[in-house]
Amino acid sequence: MLDLLIMAGLFISFVDPEEFSGHPVYHSGVRDFHKQDMGPGSKFPNVILTTNTYDDYNRLIKPGFYQVKYVESTNELRLVDGPNVVGQVKVSKITKLDKKAKIPKSQAKIISQDKILLEFRLEDVKVYAVLRY
Repeated sequence: MLDLLIMAGLFISFVDPEEFSGHPVYHSGVRDFHKQDMGPGSKFPNVILTTNTYDDYNRLIKPGFYQVKYVESTNELRLVDGPNVVGQVKVSKITKLDKKAKIPKSQAKIISQDKILLEFRLEDVKVYAVLRY
């Protein structure tokens, strides 16, 4: 029985995994076919908040990962967790960029003892808003 297991293990170690899957395989063994299945990238990048913060409506936003959405019609940034809007902040500054950003980006920076600057970049616009903590 042990001989059979050793022989099966040796046989499997010489077999090319690409033959079984039909997809290219990297040397690490991770297949790259999942890249073909991915849809277009999100226009709503994630931001990490590491402390309790408050939006313009005094709602508590707990630490975590949130998507940032810019709503041009109301001129605000929204922090979204799945289908739920957890925070809304009025935009304090909009800057037009010379170059279009290929990848949407957002980040949060502490700028004073009680304020966090929320920055959102999408295509040729950079938008800033301030959260309180």
